[in-house]
Amino acid sequence: MLRTILVTAVVIATPAKADWQNTRWGSAPAAVEKAIGKKFQAGDPHPASPDDGHTYASSSYSAGTFKFSAFFEFTSAKLSAVQLTLDDGTESCTSLLQSLLSKYGKPVESSTTVPQRKLWRDPARNTVVEIAVYADTYCPVKYKPLHSASLIGL
Repeated sequence: MLRTILVTAVVIATPAKADWQNTRWGSAPAAVEKAIGKKFQAGDPHPASPDDGHTYASSSYSAGTFKFSAFFEFTSAKLSAVQLTLDDGTESCTSLLQSLLSKYGKPVESSTTVPQRKLWRDPARNTVVEIAVYADTYCPVKYKPLHSASLIGL
């Protein structure tokens, strides 16, 4: 009886695993829309090359005082990355970088050349977080899986 209570308490106390916000890496577009609670905006191109073999969808996203355009990358119809770009006139890249440093701590990789890059690994969420600061108004943040199914095996 005590063992059942302890196991139940551990399960209840364990947070639900989410890879980026409420999404899971490898989810289908419809599952991502459901997880973020918004429909994708049709026809919005991703800032990366649209002919790279991936499909993209976009939506708005906010976190605290930050407002972003969120671009969702799907490989073989499965969520493979999320890129956030600050909306014009919201916050500065300096304050965004400070927020990321506060949340994730010291980066595991860092450069001081332009673009200034910082990279963190978040094993608890199976996520890599990278910011590339080109100027104080352009600093995309990319989230991608720390481990993917393609890395299993040799």
